[in-house]
Amino acid sequence: MPALALLLLGGCVEITTPPGSATAYFGEWSGPNMTLTVSPRNILYRKRGGAFDSAYVHTTFRGLAGNDIVYGRRGQNILRVDVPPRRVKGVWTMTVEGTELHRR
Repeated sequence: MPALALLLLGGCVEITTPPGSATAYFGEWSGPNMTLTVSPRNILYRKRGGAFDSAYVHTTFRGLAGNDIVYGRRGQNILRVDVPPRRVKGVWTMTVEGTELHRR
C-alpha cells in the first residue's frame, strides 16, 4: 500500500500561487508560433508546429507552481515558464516552453 500512495502523490503539483493572485500572467501573450491567454479562470494555449510539435489547450487555470502555469481539471498539467513576466523597455515579456512571448 505505501508504494501505491507514493505513486499517487508523485502526480500532484503544489500550487504556490492561486489563480486570482497571478495577475502578472493575465492577458493575451503571443510569440513565434505560439499564443497564450491567461485569465483568473481559464487558459487558452496554442502552439503551431509540425505534426508532433503542435498543441491546443483550452481549460481551467489552477494557479502557479513557482513560475510555472498549472492547468487542467485536476491541476496536474504544467506549462514551463522559463522566464516569468517582466517589463523590458516598456513591453511585458515572458518565456514559456522556450518561446519568448509579448503581452498585447
